[in-house]
Amino acid sequence: MKKVDLILKNATIITCDEKRQILKNKSLVIKDGLILDIGDSQEISLSYETSEVIDVEGKYIFPGLINTHSHLFQVLTKGLGKDRLLWDWLNSSVLKMVPFINPDMAYYAALGGLMENIRSGCTTTLDFNYAHGQPGMFEAVWQAYLDLGIRGYVGRPHHFNDYNGFGTEKKETTDEYINNLYELKKKVKDKDMLDLAIVCPGIPGLLEQYYYDSDYLSKLRQAAQDLEIPYTMHMAETHDDEKYLFPLTGMRCIPFLEKSGFLSDRLVAAHCIKMKKEDIDLFKKYGVKVSHNPVSNMILASGIAPLRRFKKAGIPVSLGNDGAGSNDSNDMIETLKFANLLQKVHHKDPMAFSAHDTLELATNGGARALCRDDIGSLSVGRKADLFVFNPQVLKSCPVVMPVESLVYTGSEANVETVIVNGRIILYEEKFTGIDENEVLEKLHGYACILRQKSGVNE
Repeated sequence: MKKVDLILKNATIITCDEKRQILKNKSLVIKDGLILDIGDSQEISLSYETSEVIDVEGKYIFPGLINTHSHLFQVLTKGLGKDRLLWDWLNSSVLKMVPFINPDMAYYAALGGLMENIRSGCTTTLDFNYAHGQPGMFEAVWQAYLDLGIRGYVGRPHHFNDYNGFGTEKKETTDEYINNLYELKKKVKDKDMLDLAIVCPGIPGLLEQYYYDSDYLSKLRQAAQDLEIPYTMHMAETHDDEKYLFPLTGMRCIPFLEKSGFLSDRLVAAHCIKMKKEDIDLFKKYGVKVSHNPVSNMILASGIAPLRRFKKAGIPVSLGNDGAGSNDSNDMIETLKFANLLQKVHHKDPMAFSAHDTLELATNGGARALCRDDIGSLSVGRKADLFVFNPQVLKSCPVVMPVESLVYTGSEANVETVIVNGRIILYEEKFTGIDENEVLEKLHGYACILRQKSGVNE
């Protein structure tokens, strides 16, 4: 018998493969972080031996969800600046608080945000971290990923903002920033597990920086391609992009970005609500990926992304839960439901997006957005990233069709076990390497300090 690391037996497995197969009474075998075998539970028991077996009879195994847009530091700003449009919300709360966030605050905010992602079945998260008012912010968030064992990408922005005189991080020239990205990449030990991403400034505020030379955006794109990492930007979230850019350049946002040499298949474009046919055609031409963030788009009344038009054009779409300041959570199961219902009501069509279509966005859609073919579905040879869904919860019970139950009646309460890269990081609803109560205590304390220092209390 062959020795392996872990076997999950007697499972119903939602594979999210090309055929959308659902396999019943199967066992899933894990070795060295990969799915080694999937087969009949009896046959598996006779072929492999392990000291660790989890019996998941009556439960469901799903691929780990993939979150392609998050602002983890915003956990510290939950509940503030509500009932406002995008820029009113930013200016009234988040941007006032960012200068006072130190690395230890950022570390615990990242832990809290990632833990909620994990509790909602998420195993990969891209953090768009623009809160870099003090040195050590990138390293703090990176450490949170390592300590939890979640897969992901930590965003590194260009250090150019003095945060109204409160910032202490040294400013970088464009060349210094690019060079620093290359140096950071050299320190990455396991890029499949944890890598960096390039955080690009959005259109409002981009051109006003005097040292952005004419090829700045193309340099960011080239760095991402050279380093084989995602680069990401808020794009066409509201009409503010066009109102700001057109008087300065005579061009709309997406055509301007094409002219600037910015578009490529490594780009993860967040939001993409105010999209014209020309924009969608350009996304298709360059292979741009979309991160759809339905909950924050609704809370900020930004609008509805044209998912059906993206799908028709063959543009890969993934899901993000955005920041906890505008969401106001990091719950990916909740994001699934809102993504689905928003399209139904928008099109007045109950089949605008099915439950399977929606799950596809958060699994294979996320993998495609990150240019990966080793996550997003459950099959032999893929990374062992998954979660166990317990149907015996009041909100979801009884379960007949597991995908529909996940999307329409699922919640964090259903997520019993989470495995990333073959390692159990949540077992029977408890984190295996982190003291959750300590994190909650730290978050509460730091949020109080942050509100006091910034003067933001509502």
